[in-house]
Amino acid sequence: MRLLRYIFNRLTVASLLLLLGTAGLWVDSYWSYSQFLLLEFEGSHLASLYSRSGALLIGVSSESIGSHFLIEFGRFQPGLVERLDAERMGVLDFGFEHYYRRGGWNLNMVLPHWFLVLIFAVLPGIWLYLWKKLRKVDPNACPGCGYDLTGNESGVCPECGVGV
Repeated sequence: MRLLRYIFNRLTVASLLLLLGTAGLWVDSYWSYSQFLLLEFEGSHLASLYSRSGALLIGVSSESIGSHFLIEFGRFQPGLVERLDAERMGVLDFGFEHYYRRGGWNLNMVLPHWFLVLIFAVLPGIWLYLWKKLRKVDPNACPGCGYDLTGNESGVCPECGVGV
């Protein structure tokens, strides 16, 4: 049980950090167009992550760009800005694209930032609910500040002034 709690707490902290990072990226995506990750792996596959207008474009391609790792902020490849807007579908702004061309294949997925924030908020929400539900509350404590009210007959907490 203790190991399970340890793992759950660590996953909750990681999820909370991802939540805060994604929320920051979401806000930033309305002011700048960011290309976050461009790398080559397994010899010829290209993976990329772009953020713009409240959405992430995650792409994988078989096109080769050479063997390097590159991080850029505020610049997009030509035509990508228009493609990111075109790939967003409906009110929820999800999108998916898979196509072939002469150089190889491309797979792109568009996820709105709000969806990722919602996913990353699940574990911290569960942790907060369990903490609130399972914490031990002293029946003689002030509901406002936790001050011990044993022997207090005034009906008001002397520490914070809340009526008891």
